[in-house]
Amino acid sequence: MTDRTAGVLDIALGVLLVAAVATTFAPWLRSGESRRSSYEVVRTVDRLELAGPVARRAGRVVWATLPLVAALALLALARHRRAIAAGLALWVATAEGLLAGGLRSAPESADGAVGVALALAAALGIVGVITLIGARRTS
Repeated sequence: MTDRTAGVLDIALGVLLVAAVATTFAPWLRSGESRRSSYEVVRTVDRLELAGPVARRAGRVVWATLPLVAALALLALARHRRAIAAGLALWVATAEGLLAGGLRSAPESADGAVGVALALAAALGIVGVITLIGARRTS
């Protein structure tokens, strides 16, 4: 991988990570007149016990740590640790894609950010895989 290609992938990965985290604060679900962010959705699933106890706990932990994992990926990019950054970006893409995909199955209550989150998760996954392959080839 050339330095220029690596630089473009680094920028794309960084922008997608920031956008993915920013999207988590946008409205993901409509219920009546209320619009809920992804964090409120996760809290509601937990409070209403809409999933098993292990799934609820895992969901809370994964979602609460998503911004931290994205920040760690950005730090890894800044330190030129592309493989680590790509792996963490794939974690963010998977977590965001799973929640957004789950909410997408209820289209009458899914809000606009769900589609954006799915698109970002897909793009982040693709760029993450390309970055990971390129990082492994150069090391």
